[in-house]
Amino acid sequence: MNHKYQSTLANTGKIKNQHLKVLVSKNKLN
Repeated sequence: MNHKYQSTLANTGKIKNQHLKVLVSKNKLN
């Protein structure tokens, strides 16, 4: 497994976590 692939996975995970936080905050507003 090369470093570029690992960093891509890490970045994808961060984006998913941020997206989930946004969804949760939107649900709290409703």
